Amino acid sequence: MSADLTDSVAFIDHVDTVAAEERGGALRSLTRLFRVVNVYQPTDADPFTAYQNLKIALETAGVPTIPDTVTGDGFEPLMLDERSVKIVEGDPSCFDVTCTYRHVLEGTQELPDPRAIIPGVLYTKSRCSIQQFPVNFYLDYSQDPPVQKPITVEHTFPDGTNEYLDENGVIRPADKDYSGETITQGGEIQATVPMRSLILEGYIDTDFPSQYESAIIAKLNKGEWRGQPDRTWLCTEVQWEVVKENRYKYHYEFQNNPFGWDTYAVFIDQRYGRPPPALIENKGYKLIKYLDDVDYDDFFEAVFDF
Repeated sequence: MSADLTDSVAFIDHVDTVAAEERGGALRSLTRLFRVVNVYQPTDADPFTAYQNLKIALETAGVPTIPDTVTGDGFEPLMLDERSVKIVEGDPSCFDVTCTYRHVLEGTQELPDPRAIIPGVLYTKSRCSIQQFPVNFYLDYSQDPPVQKPITVEHTFPDGTNEYLDENGVIRPADKDYSGETITQGGEIQATVPMRSLILEGYIDTDFPSQYESAIIAKLNKGEWRGQPDRTWLCTEVQWEVVKENRYKYHYEFQNNPFGWDTYAVFIDQRYGRPPPALIENKGYKLIKYLDDVDYDDFFEAVFDF
């Protein structure tokens, strides 16, 4: 006697929440156990048919399937990522279904468009590190917004008078080349700045996937974005892969430079290897805006959930 796949009569007896994981004050995973009673249990089914009966029993009982979500006040939606079934010992008519839900950025399954979970929301990851690099400009915070200006330093050479004493009160000898002269020159420092990166993953339905790459790669932000000024974010990486017909999974990465990505061309005094003092803007130094910019908010047309 072969098993009839339509004969399965199953229902959920009870549901328990057996585990939850929280990190950084946010719920990241949730495990729920569904006790299912399957009234019809064929005894002569081959392994494949038994699996099909089991699958139908889960559907009949209403056990969640991938990619089910759970959500609630105070936490972001969690996506069903794993589902396992185990027969209850001593009672083949009952089995436990363990469903593990994870945050949409941590699951292993191909997730649907996050905007289908919460319309207009894209989820992001971020990291921040400290980096050092040489700069010969500084930010003048006395102006709003702050303006970059050349760094200058000066030194007055001793002329042998008592106006120039060393730390012991002894008159410094006059400098043989620049006695009494004050010389100003450009300066350079090793700046330590926070370098932020932002990773965004989402799904886009389109017939032309490459347009969502070329339209933003190597482009700066036009206007303030994510609390940072104009032209300080740069899209440094775009990856995409097909999920199904006309649906693509995208990975975008952005780097933030608090000094901006525009570069200064500066006149250098070849005698000293430094910029001379009193450089005139747009003559002695020029801000070169090499990279194009784009309105990131208009490009994504979505709310970013951090």
